[in-house]
Amino acid sequence: MGLEQAPAPALVESGVPLVSASAEALPFPDRSIPVVVLRHVPHHLERPGLCFAEATRVARRRLVLAEPFFQPGLPGQEAGREADSRLKALDRRRGCFHAESLDAAQLLALLDPRGGRIQAQTFVPIQTWTGQDLGRRLKLAQGSLQLDPEESAAWKRLLWLAKQGNISRNGTLVLSVDWA
Repeated sequence: MGLEQAPAPALVESGVPLVSASAEALPFPDRSIPVVVLRHVPHHLERPGLCFAEATRVARRRLVLAEPFFQPGLPGQEAGREADSRLKALDRRRGCFHAESLDAAQLLALLDPRGGRIQAQTFVPIQTWTGQDLGRRLKLAQGSLQLDPEESAAWKRLLWLAKQGNISRNGTLVLSVDWA
């Protein structure tokens, strides 16, 4: 997956070298990057295992994987997961690669920690999704796509729940691998 955005001016001005490369074939020597962070990236990768292998190869001290996380049983989280899943489905219909978020077991199954110590943490969501915010996100994801009657009914229900303050945004699952 190549970098397609122009570099931020602050990065260029600071002298940080910018590299455009595939996440599956990084152009860095083994263990040459002190800390590698993949924040909310795994669900955007068609082959996350290959990316994780490369990240592990180039990481010297730590690899951090952060992925969206919904906590079952907490208020608004089931509806939040449904909204997230439906938004991703619309992205896929528009031709974007946007998979469902990976859980801890899936991330661990794809990760070869190279003998490192693994830690896991979850950060619980504290913010609700407002009806206005969710409506904007729906319009972006929908684009020119037409919703079928089932989708339309589901979105009406989700937007109503958001207006009532009953949908919470995702938290984050963080796995870190440390090598001493």
